[in-house]
Amino acid sequence: MKRLLLLPLLLLFVPTNAQVAASGTISANISAGISGGMWSKSASNLSKISGSPYLLNKWKNSSVIYGIGERVQRVPFLNLNLETNSFETKLLKTEGATVNSISVSDSVFVFDSNAIVKILINKREFRKVNSPITGKKEFMEYVSKTGNIEIYKSYFLTIVKGKLNPLTNQTMSPDKFVKKHAYFIKNDEGVKAFKMRKGALLKLFGSHKNAVNKFMKENGLNLKKDSHVKRVVSYYNSL
Repeated sequence: MKRLLLLPLLLLFVPTNAQVAASGTISANISAGISGGMWSKSASNLSKISGSPYLLNKWKNSSVIYGIGERVQRVPFLNLNLETNSFETKLLKTEGATVNSISVSDSVFVFDSNAIVKILINKREFRKVNSPITGKKEFMEYVSKTGNIEIYKSYFLTIVKGKLNPLTNQTMSPDKFVKKHAYFIKNDEGVKAFKMRKGALLKLFGSHKNAVNKFMKENGLNLKKDSHVKRVVSYYNSL
């Protein structure tokens, strides 16, 4: 039977026995029962690069963490740090409070990825997949499945260099984070990169590719939208 942990909303991740000192310091020993992890300064405050290193524009969402041993936790504030490929949560702002000498408004709790099986965030599912690029397990978004083939979407950051004044060699604009993505397919042979193009996707459908191609044309489906990719795969699975 799964155990559901409802996290407090007023003091997020602070259990009932946690202490808030008169000085406004929240006990750092509050990781018990939340799959392990550590407090850290938010990446947004550490980086001098323009833009956010986080996948989602908003932290407030409907999220569920599935841990080892069927442990389940609901988290109202969650985001994926694309620099570290780790999920983080924020504390609600508490005036004057600090965690490990870091202001609450600047702090995040970084979940231990080794203790996480999968995460649902706004109905999007993230699983750990062995990346053929890094050779490590990374969180990727699960897109769809047909037969023994699973399709995943991986997110990462690139940095666009800021402009320099050619006369003074002074920086005119800062470097900027740009979010990118790539697709992978996973089957019995492992994980490999996949170009989300019509021809490549149709190859997965064997003798049914003509029927699927007709379905795509009739419904005006665009593979740039994951929801459309899911419709295509779902149709193929129904044949």
